[in-house]
Amino acid sequence: VYPPMLPANYTDAELAAFNAWAKKDSTAQQILTAALSPNLHLLLPSVEDTPDLTARSIYQFLRENYGISDVLTAYNIRESIRSFQCLVGMDATTKYVEKWKVTVSALFAAGYPVIWTDIVINFAKNLYQHYVFGVIRDDVITKCSDSPLLVNQTYFNALCQRVL
Repeated sequence: VYPPMLPANYTDAELAAFNAWAKKDSTAQQILTAALSPNLHLLLPSVEDTPDLTARSIYQFLRENYGISDVLTAYNIRESIRSFQCLVGMDATTKYVEKWKVTVSALFAAGYPVIWTDIVINFAKNLYQHYVFGVIRDDVITKCSDSPLLVNQTYFNALCQRVL
C-alpha cells in the first residue's frame, strides 16, 4: 500500500517504519522541488488540497504537466505553445514567461529539435499589445531576419529577461 497507512492500534515498530518512510519521502519531495521556480511551486498541488501528498504524487504531477515521453507529445507541446497568450499585468507576464521557459526547456532537454527563430517569434507575437512589447516584437523580427544563426537559447533567455 502506498503511501503506507498506520493501523488504528499501531505498534512502536509500525510507527517507526512509518516515520522512516515519511522522512525519506520528505527528502525526495525536497529533491524534486528544490530547483523549481517560485511560479512553478505555485502550480504544484498543496498539502491543504491533497492531504496525502507524497513525492510520488509530485513526480507524477511534474511528469504529466512538464514531461515529454515521445516525439508526438513533444510536437503537440510545441504546437500548443504557439497559442499561449500573455495577459495584461506583471503577474500575468511573469507566468507567461515562466510557462514558455519551462516548456521550451522541456522540449530542448528531451532532444526535440527546437527552431529558435520560431520560438522567439511566437513568444514575442503573443505578448499583449503595449508599446514596449511592440518594440520588442520589432527587434525580434529584425534579429530573426538579419541574424537567424544568432537566435538561440541564450537569445531566448535574454529576451525573457527583457520582457520581465
